[in-house]
Amino acid sequence: MKCELLSILNIDKVFITCNGFTKEAGATTPDLGNALKIQEVIERSCSVFVLCDSSKTGSVSFAHIVGTDQINTLFTDSGILEDDAASITGSVNTVIAQVNRE
Repeated sequence: MKCELLSILNIDKVFITCNGFTKEAGATTPDLGNALKIQEVIERSCSVFVLCDSSKTGSVSFAHIVGTDQINTLFTDSGILEDDAASITGSVNTVIAQVNRE
């Protein structure tokens, strides 16, 4: 069930979040309906940016949103595990924000 409004839009940049992110699965969510809506927006977008805190990296949720091949930049935080960071940064441009945990 496509949204007619989206079919007339040209979107420059889209920023999305997710519940899980891995190199293999890309961005995922437990909500199938939400995944389908986000995929429609991505289809109309020139650039895709994923905002994913480190607690979600290395895990996969039920529904696929977007693969690493379609993501321009992934933003995460310095709490990301070394193995996850190594895997992800090799497949998608990644910005890791330094987090001070006091």
